[in-house]
Amino acid sequence: MASGDKNLKITCQIGTFDVKVENLSGKAEPRKINGKVLEMKEDGTPVIVRKNSKGEELTFCRVKDGKPMVNAQGEKETLANGYVDSKGTLCADVVPYYKTTDGDTILATTNIKTEVFEIVKFEPTQNFTDKYIVDRYYQIKPAQGKSKADFQRNAMLKANTAQMKKLYDYLIENQVVGRGILNITSSGYLPSIAYVRGVPIGTQGDWTIEIGVFKQQKRYTWVGSSEVEDIQIEQVEQAVPSIDEI
Repeated sequence: MASGDKNLKITCQIGTFDVKVENLSGKAEPRKINGKVLEMKEDGTPVIVRKNSKGEELTFCRVKDGKPMVNAQGEKETLANGYVDSKGTLCADVVPYYKTTDGDTILATTNIKTEVFEIVKFEPTQNFTDKYIVDRYYQIKPAQGKSKADFQRNAMLKANTAQMKKLYDYLIENQVVGRGILNITSSGYLPSIAYVRGVPIGTQGDWTIEIGVFKQQKRYTWVGSSEVEDIQIEQVEQAVPSIDEI
């Protein structure tokens, strides 16, 4: 059993069986710039190397009182981050680069905060639920504008709600999600990819819309085959607390 796996019994009217529970693993989604595949970390962020203005690759270091530290243990609260060249000289002209899988580097740029979320394509809803580990969820709701007049705010609220409902209906009727770029802040070096999904609420036709920002592609460590031999597991009664509602 892998580290962190938990034993669990699952029971329902279909059957009862024992399983091992493990954290769902993920892997970085391949990203490209100018046709070149970037080297990615397991957490889904790009590998960034720093160079000086001369093109020399720099090494990360900790800095105290403007000087690079050789041994910075135990002084984290008083230290800053920095980069040194091959001679150990602290550099001020630090330029970030993406690292590609073929060993090349491409000048990196920091993200621009998203002001307009453009849905560039629609994909099956299954892509959202089955393909990605989502890092963050956001709900969207109609805005009423900045007017001080109540009737104008109400009119804007109704207009935005109507447009949202059109998108929701399209997503639900076609069983799709909308894909686009969403940078909530300008931090990071690669734009965050997100899906817009329509969410039915209750049984009376209520609805809302959510946005999920990707972290990693899901990586399942066990997958069953299409042919499974039906072997019955001996039923073992187990006393459990009675729960009225889950």
